[in-house]
Amino acid sequence: MTSWLSTVFVFFLALILTAILIFFPRTKEIPEPVTEDVIYDTFFIGRYSLLCVLIVALLISLILLFPHYLAEHVEAKLIRN
Repeated sequence: MTSWLSTVFVFFLALILTAILIFFPRTKEIPEPVTEDVIYDTFFIGRYSLLCVLIVALLISLILLFPHYLAEHVEAKLIRN
């Protein structure tokens, strides 16, 4: 039971963090005056590394959740009374 709950927790944690990263602002709300035509994305590597970590966490949680659907507990029944 605990492993199932932890798998669900990891799945929802990955889902929430992915949603936060999708809406993470890339720039400030008030833009600075542009002096050059070059735009630098300073959080590029951090954003994609966090996204990779979340994808791995999602895949691991799905892999851990998959056996619960395949191996259900079946109680033994007596053949003879």
